[in-house]
Amino acid sequence: MDKRSLAEKREVPNNIDTMDYRSLVEEIRTYLQCKKYVLILDDVWSTDVLDNIKNALLNSNSKSRIVLTTRIRDVALLANENHMFELKPLQADDSWDLFCKNAFWKSANKICPPPLEQCAKRIVEKCGALPLAIVSIARLLSFREQTSSEWEKVYKDLEWYLTNNESKLHGKVHDILKLSLDDLPHYLQNCFLYCSSFPEDYTIESDRLIRLWVAEGFIEERERMMEEVAEDYLNELVHRCLLQVAEWNEVGRVYAYRMHDIIRVLARSESKELSFCMVCEHSRTILQGYKARRLSILSDITEYCTEDKSHLRSVLVFNNSMRNDLLKSVLRSSKFLRVLELQGAPIEKVPSEICNLFNLHYLDESEIGKLLKGITRLHKLGHLVLSEYVGQGIKAPVGIWRLKGLQTLGSIEATRKIVRNVEALTELRTFAITGRWHIFVLTITCDSEHHLGHELIAFVCSVLTRACSNSSSFSAGVGAGTSSGGDGGGGRERGGGNEIPMVEAVISSLVLKIGAALAIETTKSAASLLLTGMLAMKELMKDISDIKDELEIMQAFLRIAERLKEKDERVLLTAIKRYRNIKSWHHLSKKLKDIKIDLQKIMERRTRYDTRGMESEAKPRIVVGCSKSRAELAHFVKEDDIVGIDKYRDLLLGWLKDEDEQQQQPMIISVLGMGGLGKTTLVTHVYKIIKATFDACAWVAVSQSYETHDLLRQILKELCREGREKRKAPNNNDTLDYRSLVETIRTHLQCRKYLLILDDVWSTNVMDNIKDALLNSNCKSRIVLTTRIRDVALLANENRMFELKPLEADHSWDLFCKNTFWKSANKICPPPLEQCAKKIVEKCGGLPLAIVSIARLLSFREQTDSEWEKVYKDLEWYLTNNESKLHEKVHDILKLSLDDLPHYLRNCFLYCSSFPEDYRIASNKLIRLWMAEGFIEERERMMEEVAEDYLNELVHRCLLQVAERNEDGSIHACRMHDIIRVLALSKSKELSFCMVYEHSRTILQRSKARRLSVLSNITNYFTEDKSHLRSVLIFNYSMSYDLLKSVLRSSKFLRVLELDGALIEKLPSEICNLFNLHYLGLRATGIKELPKGITRLQKLRHLVSTLFWGIKAPVGIWRLKGLQTLGYIKATRRIVRNVEALTELRTFGITCVRTHHCADLWNSITKMNHLSFFSVKSEPGQELRQLDTLRLPLRIQSLYLQGKLDKTSVSELAASFRSLTNLTRLTLSEAKFDEDTFPYLQALPALMFLELCGAYDGMKLHFQATSFPKLKKLYISGAQKLSQVEIERGAMASLNTLKLRGCPELKELPHGIEYLTTLQDLNIWRPAEELVELLLGGGGGGEGDHSNDWRTRVRHIPNFTIWFERHGEFVTERIQ
Repeated sequence: MDKRSLAEKREVPNNIDTMDYRSLVEEIRTYLQCKKYVLILDDVWSTDVLDNIKNALLNSNSKSRIVLTTRIRDVALLANENHMFELKPLQADDSWDLFCKNAFWKSANKICPPPLEQCAKRIVEKCGALPLAIVSIARLLSFREQTSSEWEKVYKDLEWYLTNNESKLHGKVHDILKLSLDDLPHYLQNCFLYCSSFPEDYTIESDRLIRLWVAEGFIEERERMMEEVAEDYLNELVHRCLLQVAEWNEVGRVYAYRMHDIIRVLARSESKELSFCMVCEHSRTILQGYKARRLSILSDITEYCTEDKSHLRSVLVFNNSMRNDLLKSVLRSSKFLRVLELQGAPIEKVPSEICNLFNLHYLDESEIGKLLKGITRLHKLGHLVLSEYVGQGIKAPVGIWRLKGLQTLGSIEATRKIVRNVEALTELRTFAITGRWHIFVLTITCDSEHHLGHELIAFVCSVLTRACSNSSSFSAGVGAGTSSGGDGGGGRERGGGNEIPMVEAVISSLVLKIGAALAIETTKSAASLLLTGMLAMKELMKDISDIKDELEIMQAFLRIAERLKEKDERVLLTAIKRYRNIKSWHHLSKKLKDIKIDLQKIMERRTRYDTRGMESEAKPRIVVGCSKSRAELAHFVKEDDIVGIDKYRDLLLGWLKDEDEQQQQPMIISVLGMGGLGKTTLVTHVYKIIKATFDACAWVAVSQSYETHDLLRQILKELCREGREKRKAPNNNDTLDYRSLVETIRTHLQCRKYLLILDDVWSTNVMDNIKDALLNSNCKSRIVLTTRIRDVALLANENRMFELKPLEADHSWDLFCKNTFWKSANKICPPPLEQCAKKIVEKCGGLPLAIVSIARLLSFREQTDSEWEKVYKDLEWYLTNNESKLHEKVHDILKLSLDDLPHYLRNCFLYCSSFPEDYRIASNKLIRLWMAEGFIEERERMMEEVAEDYLNELVHRCLLQVAERNEDGSIHACRMHDIIRVLALSKSKELSFCMVYEHSRTILQRSKARRLSVLSNITNYFTEDKSHLRSVLIFNYSMSYDLLKSVLRSSKFLRVLELDGALIEKLPSEICNLFNLHYLGLRATGIKELPKGITRLQKLRHLVSTLFWGIKAPVGIWRLKGLQTLGYIKATRRIVRNVEALTELRTFGITCVRTHHCADLWNSITKMNHLSFFSVKSEPGQELRQLDTLRLPLRIQSLYLQGKLDKTSVSELAASFRSLTNLTRLTLSEAKFDEDTFPYLQALPALMFLELCGAYDGMKLHFQATSFPKLKKLYISGAQKLSQVEIERGAMASLNTLKLRGCPELKELPHGIEYLTTLQDLNIWRPAEELVELLLGGGGGGEGDHSNDWRTRVRHIPNFTIWFERHGEFVTERIQ
């Protein structure tokens, strides 16, 4: 007996059906230990299979083998290099041999009788060398009479046998092949079915098919050109073995395809079942009564019903007997066609009805001799395919150049008018033009990455113009790749009085109830799998949303009326009268009744098609098949695959081992970080290292929707599993009540040192809910939490929390290579791929989840630069599309953070995705925008403070990243992680929250979003009414004046207009009609003057203009009494006198102040009690005087003062600072402080930032003990006389940054710098040569102790940099 027969025959564990993922993996690993195994995985459909089981398969034996069979090329690429092969269809003789063996299995010789041979060979040919079809049909024939007539019947009825449920062939062939159809992602289904519209054995040119798909609207919009995406679709159908390559072109791309006959039969059957396309393949086909959107004519039509066929969108003619009158009937009854394919129709003249097809995107008239004039009215036409024979161009009408969306044109005959005007067709990809009978021929084709463009079109025109003027023979050709054209078509104040409060209360109640109904019904609708139900729900949600909007407008109307009644009681009476007569009540009543009926119908449908029973029945199979969490997978991650966590691992291990004698109860440790950063991987890795040192251990995933009882049961189960005794959990674990669970766990933990990991905690209530079960008797026990919420992380003991940061660049690259090139021994990226790979890694922003997921995706792709470039451009699609594998791996995990957001934060979060990628968003700007949008709730505090809380909460939830903090620790600027932004954009688009115009092909006219964000050049802004728009944000430098004018003219109800960086020098007058405008941002624009009519915008709250010289404001700017932000404006006598009316200002900046303005300006500032930021710049050469009258508001936090001050003015200004207890930032420019006046500044108790720019005129700068107790940053520049800085012990106790710039007399380091123990950055720019020599020479050369011991005095400063001039160039040296 051989060794195999003696192998251990172990029984399958009895509880295998109830084992969890970890237990199953451990059981298999134990079985395979030290064994050489072979594993056959048959019929694999997903690349995830190996990832899902790899933890169970030991790698210790290199002689083991895993064999996959699959229909998907991406799955096949899981194989080791050169260990994959593709099974091809049988050769003709093999097909015949297989047929005979199965058809004549009862005969001894298995030879086909001669009378049957001819029919049999046709049947075998029909099978297309597919063994499954050959065997199945042969077996069917083996039971039939062996007569030619009987077999002829079978041949003619083969399609019926393959597609009819009652046929035996249906189960044998159809059901098996249909698995490939069922596995198609949604975006490929229409493309695949479309291929069955072509005739049998038809060779389909790839360019033609791509144009048709684009015209039909089958291609999704992605980062890349639609033609490229369509080519990927084609390749994927080939990789899924659903299309066959018929011909390759010279550059290695597929030129043509065909569909296997058997596959085509099944596709046709599916197409017919779905009413996708009506294929007229036999003259007896009945055309009337069908509802398919497409008609394919493959045979003679003897009768065509002239009934209305307005549902038709495509007509494809592949028959050469199509008559002119028949085509006329087709066009007359099908007015909404998108596609008209007449390639095979020998029609000399096209009916005039074709000129009425306003929706036509694709027209192939290859056999037509002349185009009609009316063709120029078809402005949606993207592809006009004409004769392709050299020298046989079609005569095009005058005005053909008006079809500016054309991407394919040709061949057309050249005329002088055409060659002059064709330059307007800048979207062309393919262009063919011929001279009259061989005078010249010019064919231009560009690849899908480029349009022909203005320059190339201009070149063509010049060539043609010259050619048209010559009578001699001329020939020219320009080529740039292969043609691939396509078209992107695709289709509240409180109410008052006696009546208003009651009415408003009713409306408020309705608003709340409708909002709740909207949320509830939307949630419920997600459970429905019926398309019709979803469409009905979508319409219903729109109706409810419309009513909610109308009620909110009524509510606002009542609030305004209440506010106005205090001024004039008649206003209130008029409002009540108008409200009584308002027609909307009747309209709303009717709509609400209709909605009630629709809701009732939806409830009935939900009951009728309830799927909960089906789900419960399927649950056991789902659990056994694939259920596992990413948290469980973390237990099997190899140590070699973990990168970038060494410092966190060591810190966590240190805390877990720390035995603090003062600790009275178990220590709680928390790990904070955004989703996908690797918190679970880190903690699980540490858990495996250290769990042996604890008496009891449990690792539990908590998640958002935990139940306390279930959590306790899981803890008990894990304690039993991980315990040293390996005890089983109690048999009645699932039925124990709370009290019993607590007592059982307490008993288990008695006198034990335990370690409990609570992974993915979302609520601070978790510890309260389980604390009764966790004994406090052992202070050496540890509890570790991982969370995305800072409030949860703060449950940790003091100084026992850390935040996981994104990976550094080198660690990101290392992780990427390990997961992308896992099949290669060295795991190194090939040089040709390195550039693209690094772009992909950079896009992941150091997020391990994204890096690993995208790397695994790329590991199944061809290792070519072009293929990887496609993935890079389509990353957004992969992350947000339901049918992408990345969607489940990345989107679904990160989306948990979005789903957990409270209602008041959702709009604020989505708004942040409107900014460009990697944009640094200033917090004060974001807060103003949020307030202007109406996102901030009214509370007892100022709205700015509430908005700041919102911003902090988004940061604490790891949904925004802090880019910079202010000196007081508040957020100065933030940014959104690229991957989070992609998901937020997807959600924003889904909710029609904001239309982000990020690519020039984005279609603006279709969006009903209330907000528009323009991040790239707009090429197709339509001037249709956009009254639904409330916000327009421009972040693109190419915004023109005319385009802005169009935007404002069509968007009259804007609340926000942000023109950040737009290169315009004048505001259109239309801006003065935006009566609802709350925010106007003009920063970094070229605008120098505001229009006079701006003073009519009474709702304007924030007017932010350019910083440098300010903007000229019109007379009457002070009438905008609601302004809270104004800056920067130029001073005039009238403005400085009247600006006192703007008492609501929080931020005010004014420039070009002259000496005679000062008294009026100071007087106005004194009356601005809410002012927190004030900036004033004097006109060059002008002095700021009379500062003794300046009484800055007590709220002032930031002050910028630029202007000359005489000694008296400096003393007056310094004296006025004594009362400013809230001032944290102070910048003084040109004010000449000296040894006598500088001490006044040292008395400011809250100052954290001080900058003196050309504002110190003394020789010695002395910092007294206890001065500037909170100062964090000190910048001194342009102090021409300063030669000595002295710092007493205790001065500037919080300073972390000191910059000394342009102090040419400074020959030594500040005395007492060693006392600045908190100093992190010291920068000295252009000091005296003596100080440079001292620092670079390393010691002597100076006087006294201060020169010899300088290294000792600055050794506590991590970053010490000096800038100086050497040989006419600036040099930077870092002092070690």
